[in-house]
Amino acid sequence: MELIIHPLTLTLPSKNLSTVKGIVYYLCDGQGNGVVVYQHKYPIALHKKTKLSYFSANGRTLDEVTHDSIDINGNVDFFYFDNKYYALNINLLERAYGLEQVINNLAANATPHIIALNILDVSNHPNPADIFNDMHRNRNFMRRLATTANSPLLQNGTINIANIQTLIQNFPILGRNIIINQAGLIELSSKKQKLYFIRLLNNEASFTALNLEPFLAVGKDSAA
Repeated sequence: MELIIHPLTLTLPSKNLSTVKGIVYYLCDGQGNGVVVYQHKYPIALHKKTKLSYFSANGRTLDEVTHDSIDINGNVDFFYFDNKYYALNINLLERAYGLEQVINNLAANATPHIIALNILDVSNHPNPADIFNDMHRNRNFMRRLATTANSPLLQNGTINIANIQTLIQNFPILGRNIIINQAGLIELSSKKQKLYFIRLLNNEASFTALNLEPFLAVGKDSAA
């Protein structure tokens, strides 16, 4: 794709540059094939003009800067191509554009379904629905918990203590971090135990194809 670059003039007659949250670029080959790129702008990217602000356009002479300016760089946070949206900066999407609250809501919806499996010891929790409240700052955990909201494993009866006991025999790392007490229930007394429990619920336990070595997958694509 040949990139055609035209001179760009950014005019904000009624806006202060400090209000700019991001910049959208449309890159096109001139024949209708293009990609839309979004670049988030942080306050540090804004340069306020001062009496000591000068720049050189030719490398030889200095001219006074008469306006504020924003850094432009090659970073890409999100882009739109071929009718699909792509997020390269998930942390930004969570922090600045509302995805964090969406994940929190999904996680909150998933928790009662997990409690309803009757595999957790919640005797020390006055409100069992709050069992994962101490994990909110761990965004990897919250994403995993949110993923279980629509998991068929929580709905078809696959997850029970007997199946979990069989599983952890083949996955020592799960056996070391998922404790089943004398009452036959799983204790989640530490953040580490909660993390491995959610990884179990997400069906991350896998075996390598060649030598059947056990491992925990981060993202699982179907090989069927």
